[in-house]
Amino acid sequence: MTFPVQGAWTRQSVSINGSEPFELQRVYWLQTTSVYADLRVPFHPAGGTACFAGRSGWDGDRYVWSHPLDLIGPGAASPGHASPGHASPDDASPGSDGPNFDGPNPLVPGSDGPNALGPNALGPNALGRDAFRDDIGELIWNGDRLIERGTLPGGIAYEEIWVRLPGDPRDSEAVEAPTACHVRVGNYAITIVDTRPDGGSFNACYRVRTTHGWEISAAIGDLDVGAMDLRCAHTANPLHPTQLQPR
Repeated sequence: MTFPVQGAWTRQSVSINGSEPFELQRVYWLQTTSVYADLRVPFHPAGGTACFAGRSGWDGDRYVWSHPLDLIGPGAASPGHASPGHASPDDASPGSDGPNFDGPNPLVPGSDGPNALGPNALGPNALGRDAFRDDIGELIWNGDRLIERGTLPGGIAYEEIWVRLPGDPRDSEAVEAPTACHVRVGNYAITIVDTRPDGGSFNACYRVRTTHGWEISAAIGDLDVGAMDLRCAHTANPLHPTQLQPR
């Protein structure tokens, strides 16, 4: 059964291979009817950084996300932290079994701590992350929570619990280009500009609109949001992103 997914979401927790739910990152997913952006920054040293955006929608009873813009995609100076599926392998870091971060590794039955796999066992590409591969997951409701389930490369099962942020999910807009994307849902916005193909850098920010205007809540790279907006608008559309028509 399919249903509207449009809205602003934050992740409550993730579970890997049936582990206890845990969280290491601040995760924001903004979804219009057909375009999305996802930004993840760590609040714990064991967490990683990830950011990707593209088109998404139902394919039968499964939900598919493409990610032509990706922190670990083409032009990256280094792979960075991978993000297979709509979950991140940093979620599956050795020893990150919920709040007991120095406890067993949920990926390896019987493992005895964070070094059970060796220091590089779950590096950026260890789970076979493919920046061109679509992410596919199962979405179901559990009360007012959205549950996403899927399988990472290597047969690693994950489950993420998403909570919708306040506001009208229909109040949304998006602009896309090969090197930029801007998605706004209500009072939340993610802007991504990737100038690595031109020798630049990958920059992204998540903003929240308050009584004082738009304020940065999380960011990757350059914090010159004004320049990012101009680059995004110039690259993708002659209009400023906040003037775009809803999708």
